[in-house]
Amino acid sequence: MIPARGYRLRAACGGLVLAVASVVAAASASTPALVRADDASPVAQALAQQGFVAIPLTRHDSGHVGLSATLNGVEGHFLLDTGAGRTMVESARGVRFALRAPTAHPGVATSAGGAGLPVQVSDGNRLAIGRYADADFSALLISLSHVNVAFENRGQRAIDGVIGGDVLDRGRAVIDYAHDTLYLRPSGAGVAVPRAQRNDSTR
Repeated sequence: MIPARGYRLRAACGGLVLAVASVVAAASASTPALVRADDASPVAQALAQQGFVAIPLTRHDSGHVGLSATLNGVEGHFLLDTGAGRTMVESARGVRFALRAPTAHPGVATSAGGAGLPVQVSDGNRLAIGRYADADFSALLISLSHVNVAFENRGQRAIDGVIGGDVLDRGRAVIDYAHDTLYLRPSGAGVAVPRAQRNDSTR
């Protein structure tokens, strides 16, 4: 449920708003892949048994990481922000992503710095990150112009939005910084039977 007018999304902007001046190097889009049980990473091997999806991340010099995500069938470039309570889309990209018209009362997003930013909610959208999908996704529409100005001033690619804690929570996210990989578990993903157990069962 979306609260009435005046609702303040205190955690929505996270650390991104505070650190925009330090953002450098745009991320190129990467193609997510299903975790393979024979991957070298012990983390990948363990998560493969639980049906997780591996999404490659691109590391920025500033410490930020980027990834590719699709909204309503349109691919975009997003930053991953564990400090953002909700996923945000640059309000000027609403038409590009064919986002449904906002159905909730507008509110104000408050960053840790205290700056209020107008925000609207668009319900009923389709989000996909690799094999992870949400067919009824609610996105916050908010101006990220201050972020993109910082990128453009450095000759870098602008971002379309930020993947926040709502996606990370629903996908039971695991971030493997050592291998620049985000793992999400699609809804209904089954637990794979280890190869050794499969072999034993056929004897």
